[in-house]
Amino acid sequence: MAAANPIEINFSLGDEITLPGSVLEGVAGFRFFPKSNGVPDSGLLGSENRINIRAGVPFPIRDESNPLVIGFGTDTASVRRHGSDTALQAALNDLGDMITAGRCDVEEITRGLFEIRFRENGARALITAVHPALGSLARVSTIQTGDGSTKAIQRVDLRIDRLAQIDNAAITAVSAGSVSAAITAAGTATLAQVETISFTDPLPVGGNLGISDDAGTSVEQIPLPATGYQVQQALERLTADQFRAQVNDETWIIQRRAEGVQANALTVYSGGVVWPEGVECEIDFAPIRRILERFLRAPGNDVRHAPIIIEFISGDDVSDSAAERRTVLTIHAALNLRGPSVAEPTAIA
Repeated sequence: MAAANPIEINFSLGDEITLPGSVLEGVAGFRFFPKSNGVPDSGLLGSENRINIRAGVPFPIRDESNPLVIGFGTDTASVRRHGSDTALQAALNDLGDMITAGRCDVEEITRGLFEIRFRENGARALITAVHPALGSLARVSTIQTGDGSTKAIQRVDLRIDRLAQIDNAAITAVSAGSVSAAITAAGTATLAQVETISFTDPLPVGGNLGISDDAGTSVEQIPLPATGYQVQQALERLTADQFRAQVNDETWIIQRRAEGVQANALTVYSGGVVWPEGVECEIDFAPIRRILERFLRAPGNDVRHAPIIIEFISGDDVSDSAAERRTVLTIHAALNLRGPSVAEPTAIA
C-alpha cells in the first residue's frame, strides 16, 4: 500500500508532535519513521501496530437508534432521548430503587455531561449507564459521597472521543529504497549526453551515495542530502569533463557540458545509503470529518477547526487490555469543518 500524499514523520519513542492547522487537508495517510538517537531504528516497533484517532474535545452521543440503559440499584430503564436532562431525570425517578432513595435531580452541566444530585442524605450506589457507543468505558463518577448529613452527587458522562481505530491490516512496512541510473539522451558529435539517476524512495538525510564515471574503477562519495553543486564537483573530480546537475529527492538530472560520444555511462553505488525503516498507514479522514461536523458544529458548540489526537501504538499485543503495548507517538492536529465559525480554539486539547 502506498498512501497518497503521505505526511512523513520522523520521531523518537514517546514523542508528541503538533501539526499546524489545516495540514491534514487532502492527506490520505502517514509514513512513520522511528528513530533512536537520530538513527533509524525499526526495533522501536513491536509485531503489532495500531492507530487510534480521537477527538481532542469529547462530543455527546446522539445515536438514539440505540437506547441508553440507565440504572440504579437493581432497576434499569431505557431512554432514547438521552441528550435531555429532563428525560434522564424522569427515567431515573421512575425506578423503584430510586424512589426508595428519595429520587434525584438531573442537570446537563455541559453538552453530554450530566450531574445527578440525590434529594436526600445518605450513601448511594453508583448509577449505571450503558450504550453501544460508550463501549466498556466507565462513565459514572462520584463528585460527593453521601452520608447521614450529606447528599450524594454523581456525574454521568455520555460523551465519546474515539473516531477511528486502524489495526495492522491497514499498516504496512515501508520498503527499502533503491537507486538506478539511465542515459536519457546519448551523446553525439553535436549533442551533450544527459543521464538521470532515479530513486524509488526519497533520499534520507545522512549516508553517502557513490558515483562513478568509469564503471567503478574510481568512485566519488557524495554526502546526502546533496546539492546540484556537490554532485557536479564530485563528477568533475573523476574526469576532466564538466557537468551540470539538477537534483531533488526523486531524480538527479546530469548533463555533460561538452558534446560527444561517451565511452561509459554513470554508475551509482547505494551501499552507503541507509533508508529509514518504518510503517505506512493510509487514513480516510472524510468520515471522521463528517462525524465532527455533525457533533461539534451543533448550536452552542460552533468551531471552525476540530482538534483531533492521533496515537500510534505499537507492541507485541495492542489489545486494549494488553500490558505489552506502548504509545510511541502522539500527534495533535485539527480538521477544518465547513460552515460559519464564531471562534477559533486557543489550544489543541
